[in-house]
Amino acid sequence: MRRWKKLIYVDICNTIADVNAEIEKILGPRPVPEEYFHPLVTDGFFLKHPEVFIDAAPFPGAAQSLHRLIKDLNSDIVYISARPEWAKKITISWLKENGFPDGDLILSTDKAAVAKDLYVSMAIEDAPFEIEKLKAAGIQVIVKSQPYNKKYGPRFLWPGEKQRSGRFFCSYEVK
Repeated sequence: MRRWKKLIYVDICNTIADVNAEIEKILGPRPVPEEYFHPLVTDGFFLKHPEVFIDAAPFPGAAQSLHRLIKDLNSDIVYISARPEWAKKITISWLKENGFPDGDLILSTDKAAVAKDLYVSMAIEDAPFEIEKLKAAGIQVIVKSQPYNKKYGPRFLWPGEKQRSGRFFCSYEVK
């Protein structure tokens, strides 16, 4: 099937959903916020704590900004996440309940390969190792600002988030 609209890849965890806040409610704060992984998250953590995905708050303004972005750019969205397959229904429900634009959800641990296969025109991501893989695949990446991704850019915050520090390329306002 031929796609006439551009396709934008949107990550979920810590890009549109504040999963780190839910993890920290269970395990306490990350000792080093500049490190991506919480050291106490072990294999099986998410299976034991699916509420991390269910209860994660959307970042303020993320859903509205994505609606406007796809309208302004005449684009479609594909959500690509490394969440486990068992979390697919939870994730689809979360996206709908929080008013995010319709889009396919693909769960994969090789997000860059999926994005390249889909010919995405742009990715919105927070994870440093994913940003590096996407850029190596020739995909433009817009970086959701987090303490652990300061060396990557361009960075941004969703409208409604408090600016912590550093430079941000936008705060996409919804009118």
